[in-house]
Amino acid sequence: MNRSPFVDIATTDGFPVPLTDDIRHRAAALIGGQDDKRSYCYALAVLAVEFYCQCMNQETEKLDETGSKLTALKLKNVGEVECYPVVEGESFVSRLRQLKRDRLGDLAVRFNPELTEAAIVGFRSPGSLEWRPLEGFWRAIAAVERTANPGELTYLRPWFDGAFAGSWQPPEVLSSARSPRNSYSLHSKNTGGISIASRPTTEVERGKIIDLQRHGQSLAMFVSIARAKSREVDICVQVYPTRGDIFLPADLKLEVIDERDTAVMQAKSRQSRNIALEFSGDYDEHFSIKMVLAETEIAERFVI
Repeated sequence: MNRSPFVDIATTDGFPVPLTDDIRHRAAALIGGQDDKRSYCYALAVLAVEFYCQCMNQETEKLDETGSKLTALKLKNVGEVECYPVVEGESFVSRLRQLKRDRLGDLAVRFNPELTEAAIVGFRSPGSLEWRPLEGFWRAIAAVERTANPGELTYLRPWFDGAFAGSWQPPEVLSSARSPRNSYSLHSKNTGGISIASRPTTEVERGKIIDLQRHGQSLAMFVSIARAKSREVDICVQVYPTRGDIFLPADLKLEVIDERDTAVMQAKSRQSRNIALEFSGDYDEHFSIKMVLAETEIAERFVI
């Protein structure tokens, strides 16, 4: 998969943050009323990142307002992100510094010279000096959350015996999400253990609702399986809009991720009515279906 391009934190637009009177008063209180511009800028940066996280529905821990030096913000159940102030036309806080490796990474916050405007403009991971778009910040959070909460692992072969675990429901329960059925599909060449499959004729199918929390939307995912060769299973994954929506979000991407964490198939909605991917795999093979929308990534894990 391609990595995000580098960004110039001095010129990129970023996410604007209004520096209200309340934010400036809180920043002054955080540094105990000291007449120290450097500390004040760090406090402003932390509060700007806090505002950004609130806008994106990312929970943060309560700030320690005891007057101690504050340079990082704690994200609930994730870790700390360093808040890196950059003031236009000044260099005392814009120099590169070594990141602490126990931090999630570094968010750059750019201020105008009067410290009345701010923007969150870039992210970099520990050990890197290169800044990347803000999507990297949300991918880092998603990686931590996946490690801490790997999520439900769905075993597909028991479906042939009528054994369905977790939140997978009969397709007729979610049938309203698939009317009309207007399929868009993308097949891939054989890639290791995962390969193209023809459309199954005899199949077992289940569906579930996927909640895209930060976007206030939900999707319906349907997975159907059919026996192919002796130890091979054909799989079809379809995603549809819910809640009466006709089309999927324009930039929604669906990916098949293999055991090496490599994307071997993908499709993009382009405001279609659904996305469908068809492939096959061997018994006991692991794979994931990942849905990506802007900074949000959700993965469903399976074993054949």
